[in-house]
Amino acid sequence: MAGTLTRSALPHTRHPAPGPWAHEYSVATSQGVLSGLLAEPADGAEPRALIVALHGMQLHAGYFDTTTADGLSLLHTATAAGYSVWAPDRPGTGASADLGDEHRLMRPQADLLLEALAAVVSDRPVGSGVLVVGHSYGAKLAMAMLARAGERPFLGLDINGCGVGLGHGTDDSGWMRSLVVAGDRGPSWGPIALYPPGTISRAHLPVEAHRPLPINETLLWPADFAEFAPQLRVPIRVTYGDHERWWPIDAAGLAEVGGAFPNSPGVTVHIEHGGGHNLSLGWAAASYHRAVLAFADECTHAAASGVGQA
Repeated sequence: MAGTLTRSALPHTRHPAPGPWAHEYSVATSQGVLSGLLAEPADGAEPRALIVALHGMQLHAGYFDTTTADGLSLLHTATAAGYSVWAPDRPGTGASADLGDEHRLMRPQADLLLEALAAVVSDRPVGSGVLVVGHSYGAKLAMAMLARAGERPFLGLDINGCGVGLGHGTDDSGWMRSLVVAGDRGPSWGPIALYPPGTISRAHLPVEAHRPLPINETLLWPADFAEFAPQLRVPIRVTYGDHERWWPIDAAGLAEVGGAFPNSPGVTVHIEHGGGHNLSLGWAAASYHRAVLAFADECTHAAASGVGQA
């Protein structure tokens, strides 16, 4: 039945295992079960709000729960600050790995997540409401969710590692070459020194077996962005690591994304020092996640005063 939630064992084993502050949390939708992680404030306290965290390509929900060093897990940091976090495995990942091709494209994924979120909200306290965080492809999916949500309200949108135009990870332009330094591990990572020891090892990497999308949605993203962005009427925060290479982070690129949401009550674009594309797995995760929660605080306060909620 759609909307049934369970804490039972999943039909797959998550690797690496989540931290002790999180547990497996699955939601049955009309197209199958979505697995994921849930973390809530201790002692059954009412959460300030619910953060929905959407991971990127070739990863799973554990992206937001790295345990390679203390203080880097969004799930742990958020619950300590009084928030709940639901980090679903993106449709087509985890328990829904066998999802049909027609349901693994961005819009059907967004619709499935909205269906699942409705079940989560009906099952758990969410405080002031729901704020969505998205990384890379998860940022695209987050934009699609809010654009397709209709009258369902959200507090805000926090995205990172995603821009307006096509990615430039294989481009040989001057701005990109200037970011390549010793120990570089490619555009998805940047310098290895940005990450705790062992992060890019099978023991700690939250990688999911990757099944290519039915079509190359990367080529469609500029048009999708142009469709979704004007429909977003919530506060928006966009972050890039200073070693981001898939998206241009020069002055022109930052200005473009900052002006791309005409109906948002406020857009902030931030560069996170010491961060690569995979922000939530690196040393910069601690600072980035604190900023996410500061933004969440602003959004909850705005919702309480009736400002900036769509």
